[in-house]
Amino acid sequence: MSRFIEKPSLEYVQAVTALRALSETQEPGRAYADAMAERILARFKDAYCVHEARGYICCARLRTRVCPHAQNGDDYNPDKILHRPPCTDHASLWMRGKEPVLYVSQPYTWHLNGSDIEQIAAFCRRWEFYWQLNAELSWHFAGKTILIAIWRSQQDAQWRRDGK
Repeated sequence: MSRFIEKPSLEYVQAVTALRALSETQEPGRAYADAMAERILARFKDAYCVHEARGYICCARLRTRVCPHAQNGDDYNPDKILHRPPCTDHASLWMRGKEPVLYVSQPYTWHLNGSDIEQIAAFCRRWEFYWQLNAELSWHFAGKTILIAIWRSQQDAQWRRDGK
């Protein structure tokens, strides 16, 4: 019955059966995403020892701790400090202690292409951020989105509770 587990448990078999039945009338990926979102988000927070920031979700806060857009309103110049990286969707900002250390974007995978990845890399090089892609810790719509982690520094990215 399983292509991935040699001896699936009864719960596993029941879940697969339920998803197959659901797929007759609805997209079963949504059910999986609903079931897993909170668990994946908790794993993300625990692995990186972060908590969600309040206020403006702005990549510049990784450098300045404040959003220049919020301070300057219409005078905001995106060429001076960029507010949102390329391909941003479902953005969030994360703190470790009292310091913003991580900007997260979770775009849908079908929207990304090689040019998008190059733009993200160029943005991070320009502002001296460290970035990573992670499909396992994307909680917004698990299985359909990818987590783009933009870190304040490589040192911040390498500090993880689980040592990975």
